[in-house]
Amino acid sequence: MKKLFLCIAAAFLAFACDTDGGGTDTEDYIRVTPSTLRASVIGGDYNVIVTSTGNWTLTNADAYDWVTPSQTEGEDGDLITFTVDANGGETRTAEFTFKTGTAETVLRVVSGSTSDEPSESTFELSSDAEIDAPTAGGQIVVEVSTTYNYRKLTPNVKFTDGDGWLTYGVTNPDENGENALLYFDLTANDSATDRVAEITILSPEGESLKVNVKQFRKPVLQSEKSVCTIDLSGGELTVPITSNVEYTASVSDDATSWLSVKSKNEKQVVLEVKSGSDTAEGEVTLAHSSTLGGEVNYTFKVLRKAPSIIEYVPDWNKQRAWPGDPAWNNAAALGGTSGLQDWTCEALVNMNTMKAMGSLSTVFGIEGHFLIRYGDSGVAPNRLQLVMPGYSYSAGSTNYFGTAATEIKLNTWTHVAITYSSSSKTITVYYDGEQVAQASYYNNYPVKFAYTNHNLEQGTYITRCFWVSYAYDGNRFWPGQMCELRIWNRELSQNEIKADNHFYEVKNPESESSLVAYWRCNENDNSGVFKDYSGNGNDLKYDTSNPFTWVPVALGTPSK
Repeated sequence: MKKLFLCIAAAFLAFACDTDGGGTDTEDYIRVTPSTLRASVIGGDYNVIVTSTGNWTLTNADAYDWVTPSQTEGEDGDLITFTVDANGGETRTAEFTFKTGTAETVLRVVSGSTSDEPSESTFELSSDAEIDAPTAGGQIVVEVSTTYNYRKLTPNVKFTDGDGWLTYGVTNPDENGENALLYFDLTANDSATDRVAEITILSPEGESLKVNVKQFRKPVLQSEKSVCTIDLSGGELTVPITSNVEYTASVSDDATSWLSVKSKNEKQVVLEVKSGSDTAEGEVTLAHSSTLGGEVNYTFKVLRKAPSIIEYVPDWNKQRAWPGDPAWNNAAALGGTSGLQDWTCEALVNMNTMKAMGSLSTVFGIEGHFLIRYGDSGVAPNRLQLVMPGYSYSAGSTNYFGTAATEIKLNTWTHVAITYSSSSKTITVYYDGEQVAQASYYNNYPVKFAYTNHNLEQGTYITRCFWVSYAYDGNRFWPGQMCELRIWNRELSQNEIKADNHFYEVKNPESESSLVAYWRCNENDNSGVFKDYSGNGNDLKYDTSNPFTWVPVALGTPSK
């Protein structure tokens, strides 16, 4: 802001009052505006603005007994008041030297005139001294009624909050030539708090006018969760929110028979939900509207339904996740550099869109090493293709394990489990606990889940890392929802896979020593992390700047 003000000051100095003294050719710079104060014989207070590249000092503040400065040192942008005593009509002159570094400038104060009254001049605000500015920014105009030439007025901006968001543009006369119009530009306020600046306008005689500008904060209005659930018995539902503005809360017309707003404040909305025997869904809209903050609306869903094991899942369309450190926090749990000889991989998937023939949709894995994916050239987009490690890790070594004979259905939740036994060298694929494919795999190479070089998104084989909903490039995302992603370090039996509610949860996962990674992906937030519930601490990370859409579901009935 200091450099910006120097540019503004330089533009006005060409029209300012007399300029005795000035900066040197060094990088240090100092100027006072106006450089001459002309006081009447009755005395009074007169002001100057100091513009400097550093802290300044007034070297001869005590040299005169009839004029006194309000301060003798300070910083760039200070407004200094000189109090001038009345005199008997004689002309008196004082010179004060301001210094910063190697630069200095002189202020001349002249007291005395031909009359005992100050010259008749007008210098007053025609517009408000307090201006409220909108969040979106734009332009404000300060109007000054004055007999001084509009070119002789000197504006300065000092910031209380933020810096550089309010800048002086130009001064023009009004259409009648009676008032001066000073234009200031404002940038948009992207912070969640108001910000304040003070404009000081000096006349050629050192008189000052002040205008306070307060720019309204960026309205924040949202709930902690995009979907809120309550069971069929209803009751009060408290929804945490974040808000910095006044707002209204309204219920969608189709839900007013069972859903209403009981109370609200800046931290929460309390809803009243009537009981019912059927699932019901409604929306609550939070809205703010003002001339300063503009219009802001946020809508979240309310779901009244029977309890389920999984109630929210992320939509993976053009989304992805990767090791969150960026390395695994505990690579040894995933087999470290040796990899896993025996394993089971599981995922609960729902494909919403059938991609074009030849497209790929990734569940999880490592490009060129191990991938659970659907589709490929000549493979239907809803058929499984398993990429297995080959005889080496050089290009062209990948082994492809056929395709599952059974296609997964669109918009249908399917539990996918793939097991491998190193002793039998057998790969088995299960859909919803039923075997759909099995084959022998003769190259008994371990799967090395612990590759973590996620910054190398495109490259060959071992330079790639573990991804969810991503492989090779961003076009290979999963076109729908996924949750309950698991890796075990042993082959699970079919009975284990078909066990009650196994598709929807692993109870007491930290007690399962062979469960090496477990991402439930049901948190219904955008914290940037999918927690590893296995207890091994290998969380997944995702980009919060492109937040997930959370989809309400009812998967699995809790055990009684």
